[in-house]
Order: sequence, then structure tokens, then C-alpha cells
Amino acid sequence: MRASGLRRPLPTLLGTAALLVASCGDARDRDLDLRPASALAKLQQLPPPGVAAPLLAPRGGRAALQVAFTAPPGVGVTADLVLRGPGGATLAPSAVRAYLVARITVSRGSDAVPAGLRGAVPDPLLPLPAVAVQAPFQTVYVEIAPPRDAKPGRYSGDLSLRVGDARGSTPVVVDVAAVTLPQQRALRTWFLVWEARAERFEQAPIGAAYRDLLRSERIGDGTETSADRTIGVDASATDAVDARGVRTRARAIRAARPDAVLYSYEFDEPAAETRADVEAWGRALAAAGADVGQFVTAPPWDGLEPGLVGVFAVHLRDADAALRARVAALGADLWIYTSCCERPGHPTLLLDDSAASNAAVAPATWLAGGRGLLYWGVSVYRDDPWQVASMDRSGVANGDGVLLYPGRPVGRDGPVPSLRLKLFDAGMQLVDLATLADARGAGSEATSVLAALLPGGTAVLDTAAWTAAQERLVVLAGG
Repeated sequence: MRASGLRRPLPTLLGTAALLVASCGDARDRDLDLRPASALAKLQQLPPPGVAAPLLAPRGGRAALQVAFTAPPGVGVTADLVLRGPGGATLAPSAVRAYLVARITVSRGSDAVPAGLRGAVPDPLLPLPAVAVQAPFQTVYVEIAPPRDAKPGRYSGDLSLRVGDARGSTPVVVDVAAVTLPQQRALRTWFLVWEARAERFEQAPIGAAYRDLLRSERIGDGTETSADRTIGVDASATDAVDARGVRTRARAIRAARPDAVLYSYEFDEPAAETRADVEAWGRALAAAGADVGQFVTAPPWDGLEPGLVGVFAVHLRDADAALRARVAALGADLWIYTSCCERPGHPTLLLDDSAASNAAVAPATWLAGGRGLLYWGVSVYRDDPWQVASMDRSGVANGDGVLLYPGRPVGRDGPVPSLRLKLFDAGMQLVDLATLADARGAGSEATSVLAALLPGGTAVLDTAAWTAAQERLVVLAGG
């Protein structure tokens, strides 16, 4: 997956000249009936009136909310939010992003989510400014990301929306915790960009834009510029000669990025007859002195020598205590591999699964002993993902292989993120906090807090429970 030229950047930041702020004295402020709601929801009906509860965000982390309102399709939507805090401190406009939530029609549920969502399911996020979508109501997703040097304390402001000729505002309060998340996240991530599929839909060489978007979301893509230290070193073949080539490339990568952890991912779900090839490649890498671990999406098999595989990536259903012990005995790390094929009730990144279940993927990985999470493809477009919910023509797996949407079908110059990607990040934040708590000697309680969100492997759907879990983890992490 080679880098390619970027088109002009997406307008993701608030505070630009194009975003108009409603003045407090304008009578049209009451034209929009704004309905705040939790970010941990896939809104399919207009929420009741109310005021958003205070949000909580660690420094270097994120908080978010959604605001719903009725508006005709086709009108422009812009927003503005300035947050002022203790001692006159403010969060810069670059700390705030806002998106219009679009929807994908689901007619039949995923096999792994038999009781999932149907109808118009919220997922694509169009960076503002945007044009209102065809829907009974509109939703704006607002994300606040306090920088690592933000002054702790309470920040408040009014989120102002302009929708066509109508305007409205609603108060937003964010408590910035004294705890700071580390630059390197607790869970490793490797989300593959299928560049050829993406560029076919974009009709332009913009694979790099997909990787840039993942990096801005703090998700690793397996390349040298990834947001994660995990980097893949591809081989053109799997023999001794190419193993020496891998060693040469690995040394060049480490010279540019000394913190890199390098893997050779050449065998995907190897069948029994392929296992000898996996073992031979592991020996070739070791003999060449490549210092590159082999990454295999399969559980360990009988007779495998220690040291030939560096990572076993498995589904959650396979990650029991016995498997963890086998992986450790082979001197390898355990990763979790999520896709269409999860057990019903387990957390997934599928489109028609609940928001809480999407957010639970990272905590479930951590609780299972996983060191990282592999996602097989964020841009595997066989059909137009704006029109076709399932990319799996042999069954149903809604949204599988689609975490970034191509922008061209909706008039954008590059990819747009999904609500599922934001929900996954919310779960990653809980894991980051739990890991900080563990470093402070509170790992047992942090584990209990996360386990309470996943009784029996099924995610709790109660937003209040997730909010309480984050609040407790912030305290345990030192905030």
C-alpha cells in the first residue's frame, strides 16, 4: 500500500470563516429546537428535549455529544463552539470537530447481530459545513479533544448551529480531567487500508488520504507513518532470499522510526496444509536475523516450535485462558481479530450492532488479554457502501470492511469517518485509562470496572453505566 497524492484537505475543523455564529440577541435563535443526546447512541428517533449533561475528557483524550433537530434536506449546516475554562483558558478551535451524521439503510440483520438495528442506521460522518440529509431529523456529532497541555477544570460554551436561515444554540460543558493519556495507546491497532478498492470508488490516487484519516483518529494502519508502532514489512515471496530482503527493509524502517515493532503478515487464516509454510517462513526470518515477528491470523496449532510466530490474532470466541497460556508458551503475543464472524452477543464493529457494542470492542480485547486489535479492512468496497449495507455477498455482515466511506459519491474530495470508528475510539479511551490505573496499582479494580460493562461478553447498553465507568477510571488513573 504505497503513499499517493492527496487532494485538498477535508474541512474538519470548526472556527473557520465559513462557520457563522448566531448572536445571542437574534430572535431566530429559537427557530431550531436542539435536542442534545449521548454520543454513545445510534439515534433513530428524535430524542426528548433536555440539556446535555457535563462531559468528561482526559487531556489527550476526547469527549463527544450529539445534537438532533428537524430541518429540511438540502439546506446548509454550520456550527461554532468556543469553550472557556478556568482562569480565562480556552480550548482552541482545533480541539473541536463537528460532523453531520448520515444514515445507511439496513434491511436484514448481520448474522452475528440477529437482534440488531434495522432501517436507517446512523454511521457516515460528514465534516461540517455540510448539507442536511434526507431524513426525518438531522444529527450533528460534536467532538472535543483537549490537548495534553490543557489546563484541568470545567470548560463551558454554547454550541451554535445555523441550518439554512434558522439558528439555535445549546450549552456544552466539558470537565477536563487532570489525567493525561500517553502518546502511545495501550492497545496496538492495525487497520488495513485496501487502497485499490478505495481508489476505484474515489476515481483518484488518494490512498494516502485514507491513511491520513486513520492517523488523525489515532488508529494504526501498519505503515511507517502509522499512528501505532506496529508496522508491516511485506515480502514478495516467502523464502530465504526474501527473508534477507525483509531484514534490509526492517533496518531502514528502524533507522527512521526506532520505536517501530515490525511484523511480517503473509499468512491469513492458514489452513492445515499451509502450516508448514508458516513455520518455514518463521525459520527463514530467524535465520536471516530480520528481527521481524511473524503475524498470523490463527490460533496456535499442535507441534509448532516456539519463536516461529510473533503474534497470533484470533477472534474473541477463541481467546480463553487455555489459548492465552498456549500463546505465552510459544513466546508470542495475543491479538484479537474482529470481522463479520463474531459470536452473536459479542462486541463487533458491525453497522447494525448497538453503539455500546461497537465501543466495547477495545475493552473486550483488553479483558481477553489481547495486546492489539487487527481489523481486516476499512475500505473494502465491492459495491457503493452508501447504498449497499453489506459487502459480504455470500451472507450478511453489514458494514464489515467499511469504517471509512468514500467521499466522491457524496461530493467530497476524500474519505469520511464513521460513527463506528468514533465509538471504537471511545472504548480505546477506557482501555487507556484502565492501563494508567494499573500502573498506579489499581489494575484489579480497573479490570472489574470494565468487566461490569461486558457481563457474559455482551455489552451493557446503558449509557449511564458507560459514563460511570469512565468517571471511575479517571479517578483510578489519577485524575
